[in-house]
Amino acid sequence: MFYADDSGNLDDGWIVYGWIELAVARWDAVLAYWLTFRKRLVADYGIPTSEELHTTALVNGRGRVSSTPPSRFVRNGVTLWKPFGREVALRCLEAVRDCPHIEIGVCFKRSPLRNKAINQDREAVYSSLVALWDSQLHASHDFGIVGMDGDGTDPIYYSAHRALSLSTRRIIEDPMFHSSRRSQWTQIADIVAWSGFTHLNPHAGNEFAWTWYGDYLRHLNPLGDPIDMA
Repeated sequence: MFYADDSGNLDDGWIVYGWIELAVARWDAVLAYWLTFRKRLVADYGIPTSEELHTTALVNGRGRVSSTPPSRFVRNGVTLWKPFGREVALRCLEAVRDCPHIEIGVCFKRSPLRNKAINQDREAVYSSLVALWDSQLHASHDFGIVGMDGDGTDPIYYSAHRALSLSTRRIIEDPMFHSSRRSQWTQIADIVAWSGFTHLNPHAGNEFAWTWYGDYLRHLNPLGDPIDMA
């Protein structure tokens, strides 16, 4: 199983994908681990298990995910959402770091294209990623399926899968699309993708997270660093 999400900044040419991967036989164990972690977030932060954890919203203070935040994040009746969200994001990274049976990956391209034209490079990057997964599955004599965050309306994801040779492909079917509001898997992939992008493109506004990829995720990536798909 591959669960992927995109990140980056298309206005600045950054195309980034992050993903987690796991054996089908471990799917239930990993989900049980993550749901146990989500129950700890209920106890510690008042965040319901069903609430979406979106990294960008959390770290920028836009993620109003709790109706009962801990008192240390409340000043004069006002919730300090940015410190709250960043602490929650760190807890999520710790959970991914310690999660059994998974590996992660990040790939990217810095495109010179802009506006609609950048979709050419988006498709090329995703097609290369699917080919990489397919090659990996060939080497392990296995088959795999991809889950993506989204509503299934972006055609680049279908074309990348259907370009694989039917007689030899190991990635089966088109990608499965999941709403991140309902899927724990795509929320985990979002954490990976966002942290990978911040590692690749550090700027002053995200200085607090410059080391997150190295501190929490690099050891889960068989290749170590993000892959440049240029």
